[in-house]
Amino acid sequence: IEASFITPFLVGRRVSINPLAAILAVVVGAHVWGLSGMILALPYAATLRIAFSYIRGFEAVGIWMGEGKDMGPGKEPA
Repeated sequence: IEASFITPFLVGRRVSINPLAAILAVVVGAHVWGLSGMILALPYAATLRIAFSYIRGFEAVGIWMGEGKDMGPGKEPA
């Protein structure tokens, strides 16, 4: 329970990732790479969130992953 729900929620808030996106990232990371995937899932998700904010057509995904905070071109992180 702690690894699947509590840690993604707390760490997701620290890196400004939606808690649901953090949980999904950890679950997918565990499924693909096991324990190392769970550890690397949140940094990858944070990188994808920033990348999606800059890619035309994926802005909505970047905003959803970032708890509604737009970090696209010309925006400063909150």
